[in-house]
Amino acid sequence: MKEVKSCCGCGACVQACPVGCITFEADAEGFDYPQVALEQCTDCGRCERVCPMLHPSEALAPRSAQGVIHADTAVRLGSSSGGVFHALATAVLQDGGIVVGALFDEHLTLCQQAIDDIGQLPQLCGSKYIQSSNRDAFQQVRQALRQQRRVLFVGTPCQVAGLRRFLGQDNALLLTADFFCHGVPSPLLWQRFLEEVLASHRLWHEDISHISFRHKGKGWREYRMMLTLKDGREISIPRSKNAYQRAFDENLSLRPSCHDCPARGGRSHSDLTLADFWDIAQVRPKVDDNKGVSLVLCHTAKGEEALQRPCLQRFDTDLEAALRHNPAYQATHTVPHPQRAHFFAQLPTAESVMQLIEQELHLPLMQRLRKDFNLRKYLLKQHLMRLIK
Repeated sequence: MKEVKSCCGCGACVQACPVGCITFEADAEGFDYPQVALEQCTDCGRCERVCPMLHPSEALAPRSAQGVIHADTAVRLGSSSGGVFHALATAVLQDGGIVVGALFDEHLTLCQQAIDDIGQLPQLCGSKYIQSSNRDAFQQVRQALRQQRRVLFVGTPCQVAGLRRFLGQDNALLLTADFFCHGVPSPLLWQRFLEEVLASHRLWHEDISHISFRHKGKGWREYRMMLTLKDGREISIPRSKNAYQRAFDENLSLRPSCHDCPARGGRSHSDLTLADFWDIAQVRPKVDDNKGVSLVLCHTAKGEEALQRPCLQRFDTDLEAALRHNPAYQATHTVPHPQRAHFFAQLPTAESVMQLIEQELHLPLMQRLRKDFNLRKYLLKQHLMRLIK
């Protein structure tokens, strides 16, 4: 049995337990971990059999890599990259299916949830840099498949891997998509950050109508966080001034299991993997209009077929060129920030999480040099391993 901290929080064990003796509880860092009522456990072993961390899969090589742009500019601007998810989801919903992805509930907590109404689709669109709670989404998928309904499930690589183990076998009606995952930040940190932002503007959770982590008002590359209020006002937080984003980028706020992920790089066995085509200016300069381009890796024939939508403009691309500015796909190891443990020890009692983040990220010179050296050493090792292969 692996250490508890290797748990990715996908929820497969909780939803697979036939007697309901496993529940999720958040630890001091705000991450959910399974808790077992041993007096109710029948020792059936289902929880261990569905765990993607205990049973990692071999990498599935992409069949193709494609650049994709939604023909509707409004859809693309409302998406984090090129709008491919919107097209995939629309096709499934119009066919009477369900789409499962991450949306905010009434408490602005991120949850994996199923929708069957195209009017709800905007809630699922856009990147959200928080670990989503996954209480019964796998069960919703299984029920829909038993009803012979099409399903699109979009989640982190570990969530997709957990779903596939939960179901036990592939299904022609199921389309799965993950994304280039850097890791998932703490839901506790998100709530503390959001409360601080709202308090500074004398607002409450119920004043918020929409949250965008990647608003493109100033372009795809200069995205910012945007909180839209129910009265139409907007709170804009540029990336350079977004302490929450900086903590994510610097690996300060990630779940422990993200530091050694067995599901990235095609190991989730998703049909599709979605990402930003950050290198588009060099690969296809005429396509780059700073409104966003999706990079899609197709792992299965089912995934390639799903992309054949009239509203999507597609072009094949070289995989190596596509991954040049997307190291998160192949990197299964993420170097944690050296101040991570100290940061989370201070988080519960910190008066200002923004100040705490800035304080922890302001490293002394020798620590910054050591961090840069360790990162360079890791990247060199990854490069040498690829050459050997």
